[in-house]
Amino acid sequence: MQSQNDFDASLTENSHREINPRAFPHTVNILMVDDHEPNLTALEAILDSPDYHLVKARSGLEAIEFARLHEFAVILLDVQMPEIDGFETARRIRALETDYRTPIVFVTAIDHDNGYAERGYEVGAVDYIVKPINPKILRPKIDFFAESYLSRKRVAALESEARFHLMAEAAPAMIWIADRGGHSSWFNKACLDFFGRTGEEQLAVGWDSCVHPDDREDSARTYREALAARRPFSSDFRLLHRSGAYRWVLDNGTPYYDNAGIFRGYLGVCIDIEEQKQAVRSRDEFLSIASHELKTPVTSLKLQLQMLSRQLQKGPDHVPKADYLKNLADVGNRQINQLVTLIDDMLDVSRISTGQLNFDMEEAQISRVVREVALSFEDQFRSAGVELNIDADEELHVTCDRHRLEQVLSNLLTNAIKYGDRKPVRLSVGKENGFAVVAVEDQGIGIAQENLQRIFDRFERAVSPSTVSGLGLGLYISRKIVHAHHGQIRVSSVAGQGSVFEVLLPLSARA
Repeated sequence: MQSQNDFDASLTENSHREINPRAFPHTVNILMVDDHEPNLTALEAILDSPDYHLVKARSGLEAIEFARLHEFAVILLDVQMPEIDGFETARRIRALETDYRTPIVFVTAIDHDNGYAERGYEVGAVDYIVKPINPKILRPKIDFFAESYLSRKRVAALESEARFHLMAEAAPAMIWIADRGGHSSWFNKACLDFFGRTGEEQLAVGWDSCVHPDDREDSARTYREALAARRPFSSDFRLLHRSGAYRWVLDNGTPYYDNAGIFRGYLGVCIDIEEQKQAVRSRDEFLSIASHELKTPVTSLKLQLQMLSRQLQKGPDHVPKADYLKNLADVGNRQINQLVTLIDDMLDVSRISTGQLNFDMEEAQISRVVREVALSFEDQFRSAGVELNIDADEELHVTCDRHRLEQVLSNLLTNAIKYGDRKPVRLSVGKENGFAVVAVEDQGIGIAQENLQRIFDRFERAVSPSTVSGLGLGLYISRKIVHAHHGQIRVSSVAGQGSVFEVLLPLSARA
């Protein structure tokens, strides 16, 4: 039985905060209120039991404070006390209660005839005992109240557990329960769906065997240390998914206790964070690529300017010839244009993310737009030694933002030069089911089937960044632009045999 000093110390400590669930390990608290110590000692002797935690209050105010902070199975309350009597004490205790009314038994040396019993029942008492107390009468009464209290607690616990399981089964997060030894004892539906097993199967397999071998030791150590200290934990690791692939998860566990304050195990919530991890990896890769891509033209431009500076420093007799200066200017312009394109792509991604990618729509003859873009690429195709064949004679009209459409076509032609293996590229315009179709076809390295959809995502490319330059944003931006025109962009390809990218835009009424 917990000592009175221990209880008083815990009361002082917890007066202004929530009670620690482990503060009172006893099953039943009984409050005894009397201003005479011998009376409290007598009650203590009658009710002494390892199942009861007997709490002494020596005034009505002290009893009210105990009742405010803790829950009791029954309160034994003396009627005649200084400051405030038992009736006022009972009234104030009742005012503190919300859903549960603690049984109050009045104990007094005054006989029933003077109306004290009636006053006691009026303020909420359930019984009235006159001193001297008969242990054979008091003890069964208190045992009855204690058993009623425990029964209510058991029912509440079952109802609480049922509500928990109902909520846990409906929760999208993976929820698990472990016993006092740290062994898994229950998984919710989301958890079992992740593993692709029944509850019995997963309990037989266990948790540790599903953790990635490279993460298993760290994960197990974190759990063991938390279990030994009875403290919450959080760790992220890769967990085996039903697909056979490992996915990153964030696992959070916290110890839980029963109503008696006894440690029962751990309750955990596990969240799939694979997409977040991929986003971080993509961001890091993008930053690495972006820094390289931005540095390349800057380095080249800086080199050209340094060469020009050295020539000028040699004096008037060594002024570079016009052809030399023109070559430097051409190279510088190309590097600046490359920088502008990279910066524009990053700005467009930002605008897409914030919904601020604006469009200035107008009706346009699609073949004319295609030919104008092709004309602007003549020098690039010539420098790359690639033949560009154009089949854009059909007069079709679409409603579009010309600048954005030119941006899409420029991206497709740039990719055809990069990945076309220096073989001829075909640019054509056609019609299909109410759509104008602009196709860019190359005969280059092609795209593996598993990458055909991925290449339209941010920072994604079909080849390694070390193979071909670029941020991996062009097709992502192009798809967003085409979708904003109520069109679609599609690709067909076979690795090693080239690719065909098609942009489909709704024909206008004039077409």
